[in-house]
Amino acid sequence: MGNKLFGTDGVRGIANEFPMTAEFAFRLAQTLGQLICSQKKRAAIAKDTRLSGDMLEAAMAAGFTSMGVDVVKLGVVPTPLLTAQTANLNVDMAVMITASHNPYHDNGIKLINAEGDKFSDEQTTKIEELLTSETVFEHDKDSIGRIFEDDKSIAAYMENARKVAPNYNALKGLRAVLDCANGAFSKIMPQIFKDLGAGIITLSDTPDGRNINMDCGSQHTENLQKVVCESHAHIGIAVDGDGDRIIICDENGKRIDGDQIIAYLATYFKEEGLLKGNAVVATIWSNLGLEKYLHSLGINYYRSAVGERYVIEKMRETGSNVGGEESGHMVLSDYAKTGDALLTAIVICCG
Repeated sequence: MGNKLFGTDGVRGIANEFPMTAEFAFRLAQTLGQLICSQKKRAAIAKDTRLSGDMLEAAMAAGFTSMGVDVVKLGVVPTPLLTAQTANLNVDMAVMITASHNPYHDNGIKLINAEGDKFSDEQTTKIEELLTSETVFEHDKDSIGRIFEDDKSIAAYMENARKVAPNYNALKGLRAVLDCANGAFSKIMPQIFKDLGAGIITLSDTPDGRNINMDCGSQHTENLQKVVCESHAHIGIAVDGDGDRIIICDENGKRIDGDQIIAYLATYFKEEGLLKGNAVVATIWSNLGLEKYLHSLGINYYRSAVGERYVIEKMRETGSNVGGEESGHMVLSDYAKTGDALLTAIVICCG
């Protein structure tokens, strides 16, 4: 049976309309508590900056705790931070509440396992079958979960991000324009670039719940390109609302899309002797020119189904540490579990 609710990256819809309702989120958390959270009885929840995140977070926290599962709340953090830190949280799973690059009135729920990987199709099929069944979950009055606030994951992630650069002054002399999409990287990304010595101009870093991805970020780079030209910056970097996509523009304000970024990363990793498996993975939607270019460098090129999860699966199958999508998901598996716009940006700027 094919999934009805779950796509390649969780479930998504318009906030306060099915399935993105408080009732659905509550029921989903109860289902996950029953099926997944049987060992540690702990689950983590994170969200991006959109208005409905609070509602869905509260509903899922209630659903988990009603099943005797403790909840660790990370608050507003990027998806790559959550996937990187999940294994350190002593949880059975984690939930990321985000609609990625979509407008604020959308939201979604991504499911992440205890190791920080996204759930498989087989897992989501089982979850959906129980979720949509007539099963009534039992409630034990003596087994109600607690809610805890996480206060370590952001600092740990930021420290790891700084370590991706060869030294703490690696970006000195760089002038960068950062478009944070009014999303989850609005505070973290500018701070890391400052810490590494870069001079920065920051755009769209004041989220108000409604302006996430609004005429900004990886989907709307027009203003970024303009500011790069006007300020004579070396590079412009745009992320999306949950920080797993990156689009670049060069010093002339020219937009560089995902396939071009993959080509650059592949070239850099090959030249530095860092490319594992002599292989790069992109999707069936990637440009034929990318394939021809990589073959010209003697690099093995593999295509996966569309979706970051399938890129990661093919990377593991082929032993590659570089993969991505034209849309801007870049997976550098030496540094991150999933697409990470910040770490990709650091690698590019230090390369």
